[in-house]
Amino acid sequence: MNEAKIRTLLGLARRARKLAVGASAVEAHLRKQAIYLILLAEDAGANKERKLQNQLTSLQLKCPVIRYANKHDLGEILNHPDVAIIGVLDRHFADGIIMHAHFDGK
Repeated sequence: MNEAKIRTLLGLARRARKLAVGASAVEAHLRKQAIYLILLAEDAGANKERKLQNQLTSLQLKCPVIRYANKHDLGEILNHPDVAIIGVLDRHFADGIIMHAHFDGK
């Protein structure tokens, strides 16, 4: 995982207003089918993850979910207080983050 690149992409996406930050914003954009990637904090609760999976199932969406960082670090990247869930609203930012999340350094 190339964390520096992921942080850079998240910062660019934030400045481009291509992120849904927080559970209610992610839920609203999921209903519009406008989310290409969901980042869930590693220390987010099991209820939040279960609720997210239920929403994806009920809306019949196949959106990738990546566990990344903790709430404090996600909030720090976005200049917010602790953030448990982020939705990426742009396909290109999502593809870049997915690519760097699966990067093994070789």
